[in-house]
Amino acid sequence: MKTQSVQEITLSDPNDITSLSEWTVDFRQIEPGPITTSLKARSSENVRLLLTRMDRAVHQMGQSPEDTVTLGIPGARTIRIWNGLQVKEPAILTFGSSAAFEGISEGGFSGLTITISNAFLVRLADQIGLQIQDELINQKLVCSRCDPAARSAIQVYGRTLLNMPQQRFERSEHEELVAG
Repeated sequence: MKTQSVQEITLSDPNDITSLSEWTVDFRQIEPGPITTSLKARSSENVRLLLTRMDRAVHQMGQSPEDTVTLGIPGARTIRIWNGLQVKEPAILTFGSSAAFEGISEGGFSGLTITISNAFLVRLADQIGLQIQDELINQKLVCSRCDPAARSAIQVYGRTLLNMPQQRFERSEHEELVAG
């Protein structure tokens, strides 16, 4: 996959998100009124980032891409239920590896997802200080009592990649970002 520059788009149908990602998704609006979905996306061979904002409550269902692990960092008070579990703040949501997911989000939802190839996962985890456990890869979890430093490192990593200049993104291989 060729490295892409940042793409920013606004959708009137959140299911059109498939134009920017390999996700299988089904968003069903559960709050009245017109919905607007804003996306900021960037991808490389090993890492895919998606910052999503929706202004209406939705029921989210779908499946993450194969041979990847996805971590989600929801905005404060924007996810109610994740795979049958109540979400407490702050949280890291895991999507498993090509596993189905389901959630209920509030109006004003925002979330950052970082999809990492299985081949790159261990190297990245070492860089940002994240302990990789089998359940992170194989199950769908809500980590409400996660190490705050790990949650912060994931969030900083994703936002840094989304906002860095294209040439640096292509050169970096995403390795030096957290260190300095």
